[in-house]
Amino acid sequence: MRVLQGLVCGAAMLSAGINASAACKVPGDGDAPPVWTTPSSAEDPAVVSAVGSAAIDGERLSDALAAARTQALKELAERIRVSINSSVKLNDSKVSEGGRQVLRSSIESVAEATTSVTLQNVRADQQWVDARRCQAWVRVSVSRADFDRARKRDVLLALGKQVGAMLATAEDATRPLLQRDSSAAAAAALLGTNDFGEVPEVSVAALKVRLTGVNKMLDKMKQDEKRLLALAQTHVEAYAEFKSSTQPVEKLEAAGRALRPLRTLLAAAWVPDESTIGFVPQTRLVSLLNEAGYPCLARQADKLAGTACPAADLAQERQKEYFAGRPVLLSCSIRVAGKATPWVKACASLSESLAKLGARTQVDAKAPQAGVTQIQLAADGKVSTRKDPEDNTPGYRFEGTVSSHVRGIDSPIDDSYQALTGWNPVSDAMAIDILAITAAKRLIERIGQSWQ
Repeated sequence: MRVLQGLVCGAAMLSAGINASAACKVPGDGDAPPVWTTPSSAEDPAVVSAVGSAAIDGERLSDALAAARTQALKELAERIRVSINSSVKLNDSKVSEGGRQVLRSSIESVAEATTSVTLQNVRADQQWVDARRCQAWVRVSVSRADFDRARKRDVLLALGKQVGAMLATAEDATRPLLQRDSSAAAAAALLGTNDFGEVPEVSVAALKVRLTGVNKMLDKMKQDEKRLLALAQTHVEAYAEFKSSTQPVEKLEAAGRALRPLRTLLAAAWVPDESTIGFVPQTRLVSLLNEAGYPCLARQADKLAGTACPAADLAQERQKEYFAGRPVLLSCSIRVAGKATPWVKACASLSESLAKLGARTQVDAKAPQAGVTQIQLAADGKVSTRKDPEDNTPGYRFEGTVSSHVRGIDSPIDDSYQALTGWNPVSDAMAIDILAITAAKRLIERIGQSWQ
């Protein structure tokens, strides 16, 4: 078996001009050219042939014959290349039906690169020396059966490489899901419509294992796509509200509602392509954080931003971003001398503090809701009274236990401590209100610490 490309490269290439520029001194084969030297000559159906010619320099006939043979081999190689190209394109049309018209240019490029076709029994079966014109002619031939056998083998090798290239595209996490899915479908079509049994170099078993793995991965991605596209749509709607808002509180809330689905999207195993969702999530995150007044978080999200902010500033922005636009359910109660009542002042103090962070609070919701932050603040104790020994004025103070519970944040909070207020000269209700203010302040500070 000989390689045409090796034969082409192994021989010196000479000019194929019809008229020689110098006289030659070689024995000729007559003045009338044989029929096989003309392009229009009929070809034996059982043979594939190609003709080459070269000028004879002086007495160097052997060099001219070698050059003519080289040119003939090049012509034969071109015929084989064109044949392979058309065959691969024919397969490409089949793939396009089941593979959603994908990767046509890639298939053609593989075919065009496949020119080192291997053939058996290539032979120079004719030569003619035109001594008067100083031109040597050589015809090379190969049987049609050998030609077709080699052509089929090289077509299958080219298609095998293309299956591998399609699977590589399907496995490429940087490509859009639609393109990856189409590439996998095209690879499956090529494997299903071609018999690679004659080319053991193409490991069909290994390609099928890869295809199975790719299909499982893509099926999971397609299942996730609906959820991810819903997140993207939620972000787009909230982002539009953020851009159109003029009130500071509304703008802060809209920013929070836009940031949450965006961060969830970026945390996913894969992110839909910009052409599908209309924006680049990472770029949008950095710009939105800057616009919403979170420069430290924006710098952290932008890995090229340089120096980071101090930890305290970063923690403060994290807390603010977390609560911006987030629904928060509050439940506050106090038990004094065994009697439980709603602790209105405690929830009011919590609401005021959380509103500054952009939270949307609701008091005493009946049932917990998934995905909503829940805060409980409670006190249990008694109110003591006294008469001031100096001016005989009354005094009231609370003594007991204060407990708080926060759910729905990354680090849940469970806090409990003993509380003893100072003596309040006005009333027992005011003593309890002062307790509510201090308890709410402590809880907000405790929540802030969870971001540090």
